[in-house]
Amino acid sequence: PPVLGPPPPPPPPGQGAGAEIMLAVINQVLSLSAEPPLPVPPAWTPLPLGLLAPRGWALEQLLLQANSLSGYMPLSTFPGADTVNQSVWVGGTAAPKGGTDQWLPYWANGNVPLLMLLRAAGPAAVARLDPAAQLGPVVDRMMQYVLGHVNRSKSGPGAGWIGPFLNEPGDTNGHGLWDPLNMCRALLMYSEGEPSSRPAVAAAVVAHLTAEARLLESDPVYKWAATRWPTFVQVCLYVVDHVVPQFAGARAVLPLGAAGTTKLLMGASRLFRAKGMDWRGYYNGSSAVRFPTGPVAGWNTHDHGVNNAEGALAWPAMDRRLGAAQGEADAAMTLVLSRLDEYQGQPNALFCADEVFCGRAPHRGTETCAVVEAMASLEQAFSVLGDPSLVDRLETLAAEYALSTLLNTVCPPRGWRIDHTRRLEALAFNALPAALTDDMWTHVYVQQANSVFAGDTHPPLSEEQ
Repeated sequence: PPVLGPPPPPPPPGQGAGAEIMLAVINQVLSLSAEPPLPVPPAWTPLPLGLLAPRGWALEQLLLQANSLSGYMPLSTFPGADTVNQSVWVGGTAAPKGGTDQWLPYWANGNVPLLMLLRAAGPAAVARLDPAAQLGPVVDRMMQYVLGHVNRSKSGPGAGWIGPFLNEPGDTNGHGLWDPLNMCRALLMYSEGEPSSRPAVAAAVVAHLTAEARLLESDPVYKWAATRWPTFVQVCLYVVDHVVPQFAGARAVLPLGAAGTTKLLMGASRLFRAKGMDWRGYYNGSSAVRFPTGPVAGWNTHDHGVNNAEGALAWPAMDRRLGAAQGEADAAMTLVLSRLDEYQGQPNALFCADEVFCGRAPHRGTETCAVVEAMASLEQAFSVLGDPSLVDRLETLAAEYALSTLLNTVCPPRGWRIDHTRRLEALAFNALPAALTDDMWTHVYVQQANSVFAGDTHPPLSEEQ
């Protein structure tokens, strides 16, 4: 079972990683630009978790996921599961895999909203959760443990940090600044479903973002953090949109007050963007690092498929919220999608990236990670830009295209592209199911357009056959 000790008592109101830390960084961060002091409102605001309850097919799919591999991960003894159930995030001793502690935050970012949606469906749905998995109690204890172990010191590089303070300051791989952001998202979604946790979650997330803002003053932004800078912006703007209005008068949550906190987070978002990956230059060919028009020979972070799904596909929407014109953001989104389709497009409506971009050959594949991150980025893009083409999907298009692909055994003609108004559902009903077994106990690492099976079968064929 997860290592979850009792949390320490909370600090007195108004103490912890408070105003002193934020005041120390605000002036330098705010001097970055003369862009709008407030974020551009999104076209659509997602409803909070719990306001709508899943029913029918959607509810059955959520229960299937909760009662299979995803829900059992905190109790699993399968190799690699210790990165979740024995994570240092919850007091465990598992060594960070690959020098990073991102694995439990990733798990929480999916399973916290999963649980919140099932609770919103009511007691009858919760009663159908497999009691052996203990998903509800495990998630509750994890969230309380993380909240109870925030660094509450008033000074030092780790003051205000959520979770283990690894790879910082001066991280050369970009893990330190990025790894905790999925936990911030998980906590914020937990607070939507469990309103009693909102003050503690809000205070912890604001303190952590302040700590990152302080590190951004001197830290270089490398590799993983550089390519995924839109994630930081997303978390900051969630706080500006939802936390700041709710806790405007609560100094224990917002030591700088509403206006000061907003200015700090807007400035930090622009600083992270300025130090991060130049996605515009990458895709339009104006920077030294350029988008590849074929398969990539060597591994790197800027040609990495998941980084493009999580960073490049989210960049135009976050640029818009930080002040870019609507037309400029729309054009940027079209640029990214058209380049991906033309040079890396695959029949599953995504791109070829079995780690890094691999061109258009159907015998190469696409990571499941890239599928789900692309779906998340397109959802964010629709919310901000308001273009229904990012979510709408004409199923006849997918069926006809898939059939023609099977009959011709080739990729679509160069220059073909799926209308980006139909893209998200194309992924949800094509690429995502192709990555999973129907019981959700297994998923593939890479899916291939021309492969229906992957395994070592030793077929009894003669040399002639």
